[in-house]
Amino acid sequence: MRLGARPAVECWSVSSQVLGMTDADWDASLDPERMLSAAVGKVPDAALRLFAARCCRRVSKRLTDFWQRGIDVAERFARGEADGTELAATLHALTADFEGIIESDNGEIHAAKEAVLAALRPDSPFDPREAARAASRSMGAEYDNEWAEREEQCWQAGAIHGMFTDQLRRSGRCAS
Repeated sequence: MRLGARPAVECWSVSSQVLGMTDADWDASLDPERMLSAAVGKVPDAALRLFAARCCRRVSKRLTDFWQRGIDVAERFARGEADGTELAATLHALTADFEGIIESDNGEIHAAKEAVLAALRPDSPFDPREAARAASRSMGAEYDNEWAEREEQCWQAGAIHGMFTDQLRRSGRCAS
Protein backbone atom coordinates (compact mmCIF):
# COMPACT_ATOMS: atom_id res chain seq x y z
CA MET A 1 0.00 0.00 0.00
CA ARG A 2 1.42 3.40 -0.94
CA LEU A 3 2.11 6.06 1.65
CA GLY A 4 -1.13 7.57 2.86
CA ALA A 5 -3.28 5.03 0.97
CA ARG A 6 -6.46 3.99 2.71
CA PRO A 7 -9.15 1.50 1.86
CA ALA A 8 -12.28 2.94 0.29
CA VAL A 9 -15.09 3.47 2.76
CA GLU A 10 -18.69 3.32 1.67
CA CYS A 11 -20.29 4.67 4.79
CA TRP A 12 -22.44 7.76 4.47
CA SER A 13 -22.79 8.37 8.20
CA VAL A 14 -19.08 8.40 9.00
CA SER A 15 -18.32 11.29 6.74
CA SER A 16 -21.38 13.34 5.93
CA GLN A 17 -23.55 12.84 9.00
CA VAL A 18 -21.03 12.32 11.79
CA LEU A 19 -17.93 14.18 10.60
CA GLY A 20 -19.38 16.87 8.37
CA MET A 21 -17.35 15.73 5.34
CA THR A 22 -18.53 13.96 2.24
CA ASP A 23 -17.37 10.40 1.60
CA ALA A 24 -15.14 11.67 -1.19
CA ASP A 25 -13.62 14.32 1.11
CA TRP A 26 -12.96 11.80 3.86
CA ASP A 27 -11.55 9.13 1.53
CA ALA A 28 -9.30 11.56 -0.35
CA SER A 29 -8.11 13.61 2.62
CA LEU A 30 -4.44 13.60 3.50
CA ASP A 31 -4.94 16.54 5.86
CA PRO A 32 -4.78 15.31 9.46
CA GLU A 33 -5.73 18.75 10.79
CA ARG A 34 -9.01 18.78 8.87
CA MET A 35 -9.80 15.16 9.69
CA LEU A 36 -9.10 15.65 13.39
CA SER A 37 -11.16 18.85 13.44
CA ALA A 38 -14.08 16.83 12.12
CA ALA A 39 -13.55 13.94 14.56
CA VAL A 40 -13.05 15.77 17.89
CA GLY A 41 -16.17 15.40 20.00
CA LYS A 42 -17.57 12.70 17.73
CA VAL A 43 -14.97 9.98 18.20
CA PRO A 44 -14.47 8.69 21.75
CA ASP A 45 -11.69 10.39 23.72
CA ALA A 46 -9.94 7.04 24.17
CA ALA A 47 -9.48 6.63 20.40
CA LEU A 48 -8.25 10.22 20.04
CA ARG A 49 -5.81 9.73 22.94
CA LEU A 50 -4.47 6.50 21.43
CA PHE A 51 -3.91 8.32 18.15
CA ALA A 52 -1.97 11.08 19.96
CA ALA A 53 0.13 8.42 21.73
CA ARG A 54 0.85 6.71 18.39
CA CYS A 55 2.10 10.02 17.02
CA CYS A 56 4.38 10.32 20.06
CA ARG A 57 5.67 6.75 19.61
CA ARG A 58 6.76 7.62 16.08
CA VAL A 59 9.10 10.32 17.43
CA SER A 60 10.00 8.60 20.72
CA LYS A 61 13.54 7.62 19.69
CA ARG A 62 14.44 11.28 20.25
CA LEU A 63 13.32 11.11 23.89
CA THR A 64 14.83 9.86 27.14
CA ASP A 65 13.26 6.99 29.08
CA PHE A 66 11.71 9.57 31.42
CA TRP A 67 9.77 11.09 28.53
CA GLN A 68 8.94 7.71 26.98
CA ARG A 69 7.27 6.76 30.27
CA GLY A 70 5.02 9.76 29.68
CA ILE A 71 3.85 8.15 26.45
CA ASP A 72 3.21 4.93 28.38
CA VAL A 73 0.99 6.81 30.85
CA ALA A 74 -0.92 8.50 28.00
CA GLU A 75 -1.57 5.10 26.40
CA ARG A 76 -2.57 3.47 29.68
CA PHE A 77 -4.92 6.37 30.48
CA ALA A 78 -6.56 5.98 27.06
CA ARG A 79 -7.10 2.27 27.76
CA GLY A 80 -8.49 2.97 31.26
CA GLU A 81 -5.44 1.48 32.98
CA ALA A 82 -4.23 4.75 34.57
CA ASP A 83 -6.28 7.32 36.44
CA GLY A 84 -6.44 11.09 36.25
CA THR A 85 -4.13 11.47 39.25
CA GLU A 86 -1.34 9.55 37.50
CA LEU A 87 -1.94 11.49 34.30
CA ALA A 88 -1.75 14.83 36.15
CA ALA A 89 1.37 13.83 38.11
CA THR A 90 3.13 12.73 34.92
CA LEU A 91 2.12 15.89 33.08
CA HIS A 92 3.37 17.99 36.02
CA ALA A 93 6.75 16.19 36.20
CA LEU A 94 7.36 16.39 32.46
CA THR A 95 6.27 20.03 32.28
CA ALA A 96 8.87 20.86 34.94
CA ASP A 97 11.53 18.97 32.95
CA PHE A 98 10.49 20.61 29.67
CA GLU A 99 12.18 23.87 30.53
CA GLY A 100 15.68 22.42 30.13
CA ILE A 101 17.50 23.73 27.06
CA ILE A 102 18.87 21.11 24.72
CA GLU A 103 21.89 22.60 22.99
CA SER A 104 22.28 19.87 20.37
CA ASP A 105 18.60 19.96 19.46
CA ASN A 106 17.63 21.06 15.95
CA GLY A 107 14.04 21.38 17.18
CA GLU A 108 13.14 17.70 16.89
CA ILE A 109 13.49 16.92 20.61
CA HIS A 110 11.63 20.05 21.66
CA ALA A 111 8.76 19.23 19.28
CA ALA A 112 8.70 15.57 20.37
CA LYS A 113 8.39 16.70 24.00
CA GLU A 114 5.59 19.10 23.02
CA ALA A 115 3.77 16.12 21.48
CA VAL A 116 4.05 14.11 24.70
CA LEU A 117 2.82 17.03 26.83
CA ALA A 118 -0.16 17.47 24.49
CA ALA A 119 -0.96 13.74 24.68
CA LEU A 120 -1.07 13.97 28.49
CA ARG A 121 -3.64 16.78 28.67
CA PRO A 122 -6.71 15.79 30.71
CA ASP A 123 -9.17 17.75 28.53
CA SER A 124 -12.47 16.23 27.48
CA PRO A 125 -13.35 16.17 24.71
CA PHE A 126 -9.72 15.41 24.02
CA ASP A 127 -8.19 17.16 21.02
CA PRO A 128 -5.11 15.40 19.57
CA ARG A 129 -4.29 18.08 16.98
CA GLU A 130 -1.50 19.69 18.99
CA ALA A 131 0.22 16.33 19.55
CA ALA A 132 -0.08 15.51 15.84
CA ARG A 133 1.30 18.90 14.76
CA ALA A 134 4.23 18.63 17.19
CA ALA A 135 5.07 15.10 15.99
CA SER A 136 5.08 16.34 12.39
CA ARG A 137 7.36 19.25 13.33
CA SER A 138 9.68 16.85 15.15
CA MET A 139 9.94 14.60 12.10
CA GLY A 140 10.61 17.56 9.81
CA ALA A 141 13.23 19.04 12.13
CA GLU A 142 15.10 15.75 12.53
CA TYR A 143 15.58 15.40 8.80
CA ASP A 144 15.71 19.18 8.23
CA ASN A 145 13.26 18.57 5.45
CA GLU A 146 9.65 19.64 4.92
CA TRP A 147 9.06 16.44 2.93
CA ALA A 148 9.67 14.41 6.09
CA GLU A 149 7.09 16.54 7.88
CA ARG A 150 4.60 16.02 5.04
CA GLU A 151 5.29 12.27 5.00
CA GLU A 152 4.42 12.19 8.70
CA GLN A 153 1.19 14.05 7.98
CA CYS A 154 0.32 11.45 5.32
CA TRP A 155 0.97 8.65 7.82
CA GLN A 156 -1.25 10.46 10.33
CA ALA A 157 -4.07 10.83 7.79
CA GLY A 158 -3.94 7.09 7.09
CA ALA A 159 -3.95 6.29 10.81
CA ILE A 160 -6.84 8.68 11.45
CA HIS A 161 -8.88 7.15 8.67
CA GLY A 162 -8.30 3.59 9.81
CA MET A 163 -8.68 4.18 13.55
CA PHE A 164 -11.72 6.42 13.50
CA THR A 165 -13.72 4.85 10.69
CA ASP A 166 -13.45 1.47 12.45
CA GLN A 167 -14.39 3.08 15.78
CA LEU A 168 -17.52 4.61 14.25
CA ARG A 169 -18.51 1.33 12.63
CA ARG A 170 -18.22 -0.54 15.92
CA SER A 171 -20.29 2.08 17.71
CA GLY A 172 -23.18 1.54 15.29
CA ARG A 173 -23.06 5.10 13.92
CA CYS A 174 -22.16 3.82 10.50
CA ALA A 175 -24.22 1.62 8.22
CA SER A 176 -22.09 -1.27 6.97
